Amino acid sequence: MSFLTPLAFAVLGVAAPLVLLYFLKVRRRERRVSSLMLWGAELRDREASAFFQRLQRDPLLILQLLALLALALALARPVVTVTGEGARKVVVVLDTSASMKARDVSPSRFEAARSEAAAVVRRLGEGAEIMVIEAGVQPHVTAALGRDRDRALSAIRAARPRDLPQRLPEALRTARALVGTDPRAEIHVFTDGAFVMGQTAEMTDPRIRWVGVGRRGYNVGIVSLAIRKTYYGGFGYQAFVSLVNHSPVAQTFDFALSLDDQTIAEKPLTLEPNVRRSIVLPFTHQGGGTVTAKIGVSDDLATDNVAYAVIPPPKKIAVTLVSPGNLFLEKVLRTDPTVALEVKTPEQYQGGMGDADVVVLDSSTPPKVGPGRYVFVNTVPPDVPLEVLGRIEAPTVMDWDRAHPVMRHVEF
Repeated sequence: MSFLTPLAFAVLGVAAPLVLLYFLKVRRRERRVSSLMLWGAELRDREASAFFQRLQRDPLLILQLLALLALALALARPVVTVTGEGARKVVVVLDTSASMKARDVSPSRFEAARSEAAAVVRRLGEGAEIMVIEAGVQPHVTAALGRDRDRALSAIRAARPRDLPQRLPEALRTARALVGTDPRAEIHVFTDGAFVMGQTAEMTDPRIRWVGVGRRGYNVGIVSLAIRKTYYGGFGYQAFVSLVNHSPVAQTFDFALSLDDQTIAEKPLTLEPNVRRSIVLPFTHQGGGTVTAKIGVSDDLATDNVAYAVIPPPKKIAVTLVSPGNLFLEKVLRTDPTVALEVKTPEQYQGGMGDADVVVLDSSTPPKVGPGRYVFVNTVPPDVPLEVLGRIEAPTVMDWDRAHPVMRHVEF
């Protein structure tokens, strides 16, 4: 301990005259009274013979001396110097991916993680700096680094799991960047561990505290749903569905694929433990719509029991036919329901794509076509890097796709 103004102890010099006042002989005047019992204490003071006896019997003097000592200490301004550890930085990272909705722990993995995160924040000291980060598709700082504990708790309570994957390495990279190289910082990660951990700096930082929630549960899920057009036919589609069984036992369930509430396919499926299976289902449809894949199973995670894919409304291909006159080629293009055809004569065509998606040049050789998407029939424009090596009369067609809508009932 030290004192900022030690000269203030000079005030204690006032104690000496204060004590001397108690030894001064007081001149008393005689008076007649009816009884001496009320003056017993006063008589004892007068009869005292020891020098310090009066001090021992007067508590008022002791109180005055203590008040003087307290005044001197206050004026001297005592200080104590201690070595502190500095402000403690704590980052709370919450996994908000879809798997955190699993109910293998009550009420859910995410609720358990949120409760544990709030408990960690409440146990921190008053000087701790706290940050909250949600590890979703993109890391999101919901409470900046600061000493406002209530704000951090509010951010934890406001967090919600989403039907999206998590990017935990990016969230950890953000946390490490914001706390810097402080070795006393702590990064608490609350996750179910439903990801592959790589040996990167973000995942092996010794300041990271992994807090696991959940246990191995029973779950069958749809992990992929994709819709693509077939290579032939304007209205043909294929649905690609991938399912996986994360349960320790085989699971049998009903699978259904529908388009705008109209069933496309429905079948029972059985998946062995830890097995992934993919199926392809073809169908036809004119126009747009929503494809729904659903499995009828009661497991720990209901989110991945249904998946959706959107078929956009078909857009016609704008085709420009430049030809001096070709009835058969024009008829083929006009009969295609996915084609919006515009016919031009060679004199009307000035080169380039214009507003078309594809330009078909038939027996027409403009001086320049420029870059774009072209189909050349019986012509090669001069600015196209193609060389004509010869011409084959009446070529033999070996085979063709007889199931294609254009090739049906056609013989070559």
